[in-house]
Amino acid sequence: MLNEEQMIAFTILKNFVYGLYPENAKKQVMMLIYGAGGTGKTKIIHMLTDELEKAELSPVLARTATTGVAACIIGGVTLHSWA
Repeated sequence: MLNEEQMIAFTILKNFVYGLYPENAKKQVMMLIYGAGGTGKTKIIHMLTDELEKAELSPVLARTATTGVAACIIGGVTLHSWA
């Protein structure tokens, strides 16, 4: 279960995925999710990935992290290797 702040971040991203912001339909959405260990960053990323897979849009998500360990946990890559 997500807490209130996590749900806000997830809902913003989910609404863009499903086109609930039509005026922004062609804009790129970038969101930085940060916080101390154990705050639920990975949970939000996994939930968003699941939503994108359901919508058959998973290739549009770039999952990046600053360290290799964090990138591995989220199934992504480091920012340096992605850029």
